[in-house]
Amino acid sequence: MFNVTKISFFLIFTTTIQCLDDCNKNYFKNAITSYGKRKGYDEYRIFLEEEISTVYSMKVTGENIKHLCRNEIPEAILKADLQNIGLSYIEVNFLQNTTLRMLNLSFNSIFKVRNNVFSDSKLVLLDLSHNIVEILEGKAFENMPFLEGIILDYNRISKWDSNWFKNTNLHLVSLKNNIIAELPRNATQNLKGHTDKYLYILLLKIYLDNNRIKYIHPEAFTNLNKMGIISLTYNKLFELSSKTFESVYSIGYMDVSHNNFICFSSQSLTTFNNVRTLVIANNRLNDECRKQMMRFFENKMDVIIF
Repeated sequence: MFNVTKISFFLIFTTTIQCLDDCNKNYFKNAITSYGKRKGYDEYRIFLEEEISTVYSMKVTGENIKHLCRNEIPEAILKADLQNIGLSYIEVNFLQNTTLRMLNLSFNSIFKVRNNVFSDSKLVLLDLSHNIVEILEGKAFENMPFLEGIILDYNRISKWDSNWFKNTNLHLVSLKNNIIAELPRNATQNLKGHTDKYLYILLLKIYLDNNRIKYIHPEAFTNLNKMGIISLTYNKLFELSSKTFESVYSIGYMDVSHNNFICFSSQSLTTFNNVRTLVIANNRLNDECRKQMMRFFENKMDVIIF
């Protein structure tokens, strides 16, 4: 009798989990959808080669559109605005057979981004900001060869996974206002320092402002040779290894203002050798350290802002 009860409970429990994991298309049927078209894109200057293209767009409105399933975005749509609709679940590979280039899923209730949700899509820009994301599985953004920009600001992400972003073409990565505490070894192993696009060279831009970063592994950025911008304002950094940015031979702009830096040794200062402009305002630097850093940047004819 005990075994029968145990088996019955297991079957019921398994069935319940399966039902919860099914994508319910009825939610989307209740949405109000409007369509439009315009010439070109205007977001983030990412779509440089398509400025004169006709862009067909859709906007979804509603408050309880909890599920986003396959085949719910028409094939011809290039830009979709699904912000603030109560979305919490996205079906894996839901963008198969679409030409969608820009997707705005901000201001929703997405807690977990599962493996392969966006895989094999044509997305160039993905906005997941202002959700409640705590879990990003290792392959959540894998095999997105057209992806150039991802916005994950204002979530609850606590850990950077070095496995993210495999087989992407990212040059804009933004995770502002999360709770990340450190950047691990090989943090950027799946990112390139720049993207060549027609006549443009788009340098990598990483924004990690307003997190809780105390530690950056000395080998976090060893795969990169160029960066356009790295912004680490309003974190808890108090030191950097001389090796942290050693391999990056050109960093256009670095902002580490509003951290806990007190001073840098002569050796640790060399981490800024290839930084063209450094902003280090609102730290705890003493006068002697400021003078030392000023001389260092003057000698290499670059800019430092206190």
